[in-house]
Amino acid sequence: METYGNYLQANIGDRQVVSGLMTAVTGLAGMIGKILGGLATDRLVVRFGPIWGRRLPGLIAGIVVAAIYVLAPRLPNVWWFVGAMAAISLSIDFSLGAIWASYQDIGGRQVAAVLGCGNMVGSFGAAGFTWLSGRLADRNEWNSVFLLSAGAMLIATVSWLLFDPTGPVAADDEP
Repeated sequence: METYGNYLQANIGDRQVVSGLMTAVTGLAGMIGKILGGLATDRLVVRFGPIWGRRLPGLIAGIVVAAIYVLAPRLPNVWWFVGAMAAISLSIDFSLGAIWASYQDIGGRQVAAVLGCGNMVGSFGAAGFTWLSGRLADRNEWNSVFLLSAGAMLIATVSWLLFDPTGPVAADDEP
C-alpha cells in the first residue's frame, strides 16, 4: 500500500525530472544555436563581406532576444516560458561565432589580450547584473528583470552597428 510519504517522494522525483528536462532543452537549444551561428557567420561573410557578415548575427540575435525578454512576463504558462528561454539560448549562442571571429579579426596576434579584455568586461557586467537581478527578485520585481535584460540586449544590438571588425586594435609587428 502506498503511503502519503511515498506518494510525495514520487511526485518530487517527477518534478526533478521535469525541471531537469526543462533545463536540458535550453542547453540543447544553445548547442544548436552555436552550430547554426557559426555556419551562418561564414556564409554571411562570403555574401556581405567582413563588416556586415560579422554584424548581422549579432543584430539578429539582439533583436530577437530583446523581443522575447519583453514578451516573457506575459507568457501563459511555464512551457511557453521554457520555450522562450530556449529561443533566447539559441539566439544568443547563434551570435557567438560572429563574436569570437570578431575577436580574432581585431586581435590579430594579440587575440588573447582582446579575448581576455572582452571576457573580463563581460564578467564584470554579469556580476553586476546578477546582483541587481537578485535584488529585484527579492522584491518580486521580475518584470523589471526582463525589461532590464531587454534593454541590455538593445544596447548590445546598437553596439554591433558601431563595430568594424576590419580594423585591428594593434598593428602586428614582425618579430
